[in-house]
Amino acid sequence: MLALSKHMGVVQLFPACNIAKENWNNSFWRANQTGAMENPVWDSLGCDINTPRNVTCDQGFVPHYAIDAQNDSHVSEAVQFADKYNLSLVVKNTGHDFLGRSSGAGSFSIWTHNLKGINFSSSFVASGCPANETTQPAVTVRAAEQWLDVYKAADQRNVSVVGGAARSVGAAGGWIQGGGHSPLGGLFGMGVDNALQFTVVQPNGQIVKANKCQNQDLFWALRGGGGGTWGVTLDVTYKTHPSVNCNVIGMVVNTTNAGTLTQLSEVFLRALPNITDRGLRGYGYWQPPNSLMVLWIHPNSSSLQSTNSTLQPIYDWANANNGTQVQLITSTHPTFYDMFNTYIQDSSIGTPIWFGTRLVSRNAFAVNST
Repeated sequence: MLALSKHMGVVQLFPACNIAKENWNNSFWRANQTGAMENPVWDSLGCDINTPRNVTCDQGFVPHYAIDAQNDSHVSEAVQFADKYNLSLVVKNTGHDFLGRSSGAGSFSIWTHNLKGINFSSSFVASGCPANETTQPAVTVRAAEQWLDVYKAADQRNVSVVGGAARSVGAAGGWIQGGGHSPLGGLFGMGVDNALQFTVVQPNGQIVKANKCQNQDLFWALRGGGGGTWGVTLDVTYKTHPSVNCNVIGMVVNTTNAGTLTQLSEVFLRALPNITDRGLRGYGYWQPPNSLMVLWIHPNSSSLQSTNSTLQPIYDWANANNGTQVQLITSTHPTFYDMFNTYIQDSSIGTPIWFGTRLVSRNAFAVNST
């Protein structure tokens, strides 16, 4: 456990304790620890780096055993070992799984975080497809690659890849198997719409390719069927797209009270279908008691003025409600990576938060819905 060195108070462990304290909220450091999750609710049971030494702590959800897989054979052999001895098997890449599927009390973990590699192709054809198959620009990312590095590599080649909105999230793990929400989704679809091929270790230890030409049922299941469900992913191949510019509007709306925040929220939600139809994507939250904060991202925009005009219904409501304040920060970026590297940070790392997610139909935002 990460906090063990501090909790035990053993002099020899003080250096490790200091390292853990300094990096407790660092997503990349946590990803580099075999048993650490990004949110401690999935690795500890009430104990953390600040727990008093007189409190009894146990293993929590941290797996009892783990293999640091250095190659594909290690993963295959580990799966067969777990099957032979009837072990509860979990897979950890970076530990971002919001449902805690990367950890488990008493489990045996396959840690894929050292299976590195990014390979671009201008003419990819999926394994097993006919020789005359139309080629596709693509990138194959190994299980250990994280989106910040993939975006940087893509930017150096003047292409875009549909990926996640966090620096340290794995590019070939639970993100894609959960559907793959992306700031570029409005242009190119979700992650699963861009997946061309998976290399997977099946429950029997066999390594297979899954794509539209072979293992089609597995290919279908891997695109949204849930991380750690159908096998251990070794790599994923994604379509690449031409590089795009991005406009950004950071918006903070401060209303006069909680009641007017509720009114603003309705205006905001009703406007979302039109806003997204015009290409904007964003990440926002409500800050009690009276604020709404949104980072709007507009890839492939013709102008910042066009981006700003899309949000006019929100501005109109604010102008009609005395006391409402709208604060804006705007910027333009030549590439998606430039925008991502400027604005996107991993949030709520090292804090005991349990996230929930929902994919909501646009019909829920219709004028006559409640």
